[in-house]
Amino acid sequence: MKKTLFYIVLLFILGCDEPIFIEDLNIPKKFVLNAVNQPDSTWKMHLSLSSDLTDSMGINYTQALPVLKTPSGDILGEFSHDSIGYYTLNGLTPNEGSSYKIHVESTDFEAIEAECYIPLNPIPTSAIIEKGIYLNDSVFIVDLTINDRAEEENFYLINIKAVQITNTPETILQLYTLDPNTENRELVDETIGLRHIFLPDFAFNGNSYTTTFYVNFNNLLVNQIPDYPFCLQISLQSLNYDLYHYIKTYYQYISRDNFAIFNSSQEIQVHGNVENGFGIFGGYSETTATYCF
Repeated sequence: MKKTLFYIVLLFILGCDEPIFIEDLNIPKKFVLNAVNQPDSTWKMHLSLSSDLTDSMGINYTQALPVLKTPSGDILGEFSHDSIGYYTLNGLTPNEGSSYKIHVESTDFEAIEAECYIPLNPIPTSAIIEKGIYLNDSVFIVDLTINDRAEEENFYLINIKAVQITNTPETILQLYTLDPNTENRELVDETIGLRHIFLPDFAFNGNSYTTTFYVNFNNLLVNQIPDYPFCLQISLQSLNYDLYHYIKTYYQYISRDNFAIFNSSQEIQVHGNVENGFGIFGGYSETTATYCF
């Protein structure tokens, strides 16, 4: 019944006199994997099924059998189903500088597999923070120095949280940059802030590098009340290639209809690394530093 109604609506919208031949829309369902892990944490993943306009079929998640493997295929452990598609693997934690595979078998759907590398922890950074003006707004001007590791290709994400007083919610701030070595300009122009600075180490591999960005704090109490207790927590994350490009292309996808830098008809393919399926198996490491005023 759902399919019949869908075809009737489609025919009404197209409204032409020529015969319309509609292909079978019963596209085989595939697993959708989402697993993002960091060193010394519990292995976690979420598993669901792809869907189309004519079918809302769910999945019995306990039918899937996810296992964690080494790159050579040795089994390290089996994931246990938690609830509504979430799985965990206890007794084993991700190690920085190591690669892993997730393999999922099922009696009903095609098996999937994905591999990821857990980057080394970023070397602690230093920052100089001053107040200033950017685009006629009050901002913090942040000069963040990164000590890049030469032994691996790094894809950095930078974000900043504001903590205004003890026991109040953290606020993730919008960041603006003019640094030509960042990739934010591929997503938005200099007048639009993002929650992340996208910075691969192509231009400074193995060296120290200082990037400058601007943090708008107009909506924070620190801008309204002098001497209000206030801290900035700067997070520097090193992501593996696939996770970095997954997040970047997702930004491109959601920006397509919101920002004039993109043609709304431009096709954006969100990056993934799941063989025979969809989604992402990614890893990252993180270092943070807090600056109070």
